[in-house]
Amino acid sequence: MNIIGMMAMYDEPEIHIKRSVRGLARLGVSKLVVADGAYALLPDGSPTSPPEQICVLREQCVARRIALHLHQPTEVWAGNEVEKRQKMLDLAYDVSYDGDWLAIWDCDYRLVSPPPVAEIAESLRSTSCDVATIAFTEDPTAVHGLDFYPMGMLLRAQRGIRMGGNHHTYLFPDGRQTQVLRRPVLHGAEALHLPDVRVLHAVHARDPERRARQAAYYCERDALGVES
Repeated sequence: MNIIGMMAMYDEPEIHIKRSVRGLARLGVSKLVVADGAYALLPDGSPTSPPEQICVLREQCVARRIALHLHQPTEVWAGNEVEKRQKMLDLAYDVSYDGDWLAIWDCDYRLVSPPPVAEIAESLRSTSCDVATIAFTEDPTAVHGLDFYPMGMLLRAQRGIRMGGNHHTYLFPDGRQTQVLRRPVLHGAEALHLPDVRVLHAVHARDPERRARQAAYYCERDALGVES
């Protein structure tokens, strides 16, 4: 069984790349699919990250013995988040086998205090569920379990899983769906809970200029109603 990371990336600080890949390795990821490039609605975006950041990504994957599958588009993502995440799903299918799992990941995620890799793998291998939740927070001061909330970030690899009308809805071929939200919404999809796998979304670690561009993107996305 493999755990395949699916990481969205664009113009990331070196420290984010290093921490993110290190966290994925501690999660047990052996293959990493990365989709580079800016969303079309992100101000001043470009199709690819600076070459030096890609070098850091490659070096970190080699050091952690993670097989990297990198996609760099020739244009920004016209379909924004949904199109980019769908591309990661498509790429992950091409390198997955029956029994593998997919880990939904962003470059500013940090894995904190994970259980042993073998324990995570055995939990995924032995469950009949197709979704697994981890403990998630955006609070850098979070310490106790109550400071985290469940997030359905692990999906059993199945050809035909696709994005819904927004960036947080994943649709299974048989009609079940899960939404990767603050509280996971599961429609017919039972979930395995992994509360000891804790992830910090380091949203406040980006520089003010990047946060301003990100805020402008969300404002434009919502104003145009590009997600349902």
